Amino acid sequence: MSRAGRLHIALTPAAVRCQVQVHAHWPRPAQRLFIGKPVDYMLATVPLLFNICRGAQGVAAVRAVEAALNVTRRPATEVARDTWVAAEALHEHLWKLLVDLTAGLGIARQERLLAAAAQALQSTIDRSRNGECGRLGGRATAAAKWPQAALASLRRPLFGDDASGDGTAPCPRSLAGKMLRAAASLDWPTPQIAATSQASADAGGPLQRMAAHPWVARSRGKALSERLAALLAETEQLLAGRIDVLQGQKARVNLALGAGLAVVETARGRLRYRIDLRRPLRAGDTPVAGLDICAPTDANFRPQGSAAQLLASVPAERQRLRARADLLIKLVDPCIGYQLRIDAGVQTKEACHA
Repeated sequence: MSRAGRLHIALTPAAVRCQVQVHAHWPRPAQRLFIGKPVDYMLATVPLLFNICRGAQGVAAVRAVEAALNVTRRPATEVARDTWVAAEALHEHLWKLLVDLTAGLGIARQERLLAAAAQALQSTIDRSRNGECGRLGGRATAAAKWPQAALASLRRPLFGDDASGDGTAPCPRSLAGKMLRAAASLDWPTPQIAATSQASADAGGPLQRMAAHPWVARSRGKALSERLAALLAETEQLLAGRIDVLQGQKARVNLALGAGLAVVETARGRLRYRIDLRRPLRAGDTPVAGLDICAPTDANFRPQGSAAQLLASVPAERQRLRARADLLIKLVDPCIGYQLRIDAGVQTKEACHA
């Protein structure tokens, strides 16, 4: 989301596990900026406020407004919007796998692979969001096509051939196989997340979407490996054109006259937009009365959310504590920068990709 936000995460090693404090400093200009403004202005501006998942932000906003106004959706436009969000999510996944996670796993960055994929995906994003796709009842002016042929060259270096024979793991010699082995060498048992962390459970993300995938099942119960396996599995599905993996919790609900809710599955999880409009309702000229945005980072990085509970389970072995905690944070994947402090030391990581 916005670069202005930052997470402050402090770990204090105890006898066996860690004590954790999570604090988010996250200005929310969108929550206040649009009050009293016409919805057309809001829909044109929302994607400009975010440098991460901006397409998903735009799609969630327009679907929430359409729900509030009971605007009829055009099937072709919905396909174009879904393709836009999926291409954006795949780019985020590839950046995570090919660049962001590599150093912590002792693997060379794969920037050339990312660059080749980024070009094809950006072309798809540009075609998908063309015309009036981000406007009320917008009409897609061209067919949204998934760049499957252009992405096919990534399949072998990332996942190789199915050398396991039963589909339960990527090829051991592939990049995915090497990443999973490296993660396994740092891993520890996954804790039971407290039932009070319902917001985190509702955040979604690759681990929930890919829960039944054989790669995830093979890594079940391991804090790093099951999350990495889910990310790899969803990336493999998206490379194959299975954009429907992001549509399981898609929702658009009219809550009342002038009130709408939309849920969009993004790379990191479920993005929720709730909007209330002032009456009388006048389509695009209707002023915004209230706007609430809940991103996956809101849910996962609450003070007692799933990220805090997972970090508390990191073994307090000082030699590998920072490496383990850093990888775990990257796999839960906040959409803002973070600062990780262990004892007196400080390490800063920025989410600097778009």
